Amino acid sequence: MKNEFSAAPVGAEEVVSVLAEVCANGAAHKHCGIAPPHFVINLDAGNGQTTITRFVAETLSKNEIRHFGGMDLFLEYMLDGTMPQLKQIFGDIRTCAVYTNSFEGVVAIDITALSKYANEAQTEFFLEEIKKVCRTATVILYTGGTPSRGVLSVVEKLKAVVRNISIIHLDTYTPDELTRIAERLLDEYGVSVDISDEFHNALREVVTLEACQTVKDTVAVTERAVKMADFSGYMPTLSTKQLKSAFADVFSSEKGEGR
Repeated sequence: MKNEFSAAPVGAEEVVSVLAEVCANGAAHKHCGIAPPHFVINLDAGNGQTTITRFVAETLSKNEIRHFGGMDLFLEYMLDGTMPQLKQIFGDIRTCAVYTNSFEGVVAIDITALSKYANEAQTEFFLEEIKKVCRTATVILYTGGTPSRGVLSVVEKLKAVVRNISIIHLDTYTPDELTRIAERLLDEYGVSVDISDEFHNALREVVTLEACQTVKDTVAVTERAVKMADFSGYMPTLSTKQLKSAFADVFSSEKGEGR
């Protein structure tokens, strides 16, 4: 059977590589019940966590690597480090197990806030509960772009109680990668753009001049561009001229500096 993949997240080649290896051994996972790996990924909130989580979940589902037993392919949470919230989150995960006793799918949790509680009751509670979740779900833990010593300590403790964890290191996005993300966003917004090097280069220039460093920055820039699209036809269109018009202040500033 040919492996099926959704559009791979930009800048997440290591995630794609691990999943490709998993899918290459798909028969063992599907027929023998061997669980796919869990993931620990250094990525900040608002910088593509949901995109990667969805990609992992859809890839595992389409290739029948693991069983999905609930209404949702994946669940997402961000810890604030407090015990009440931890109890609420793990209670919610149990509630989402609609047809089974435990949730079967992908569970993604940003554990950055646990940094302050690495040696406290919150972390012990988290480790005990996430160990249970790992028995029936594929878990993705996001540790922030530059994981703190406290978060790394939590990860080491997790590795001692949960096997088969893939540690993924993602580099910061390059201008070219952020430009590709902007192009994908324009497509998702349903905006038809010039398929030309001129448009691509202009968009890359916008990303660079606007000092975009994260997906969140790129979303803001893309939405600004969309507002300048031509909505008079069957579908909105955005030309290179309209793109430059949306960022006239940026381009004029660049020209001024070049004098």
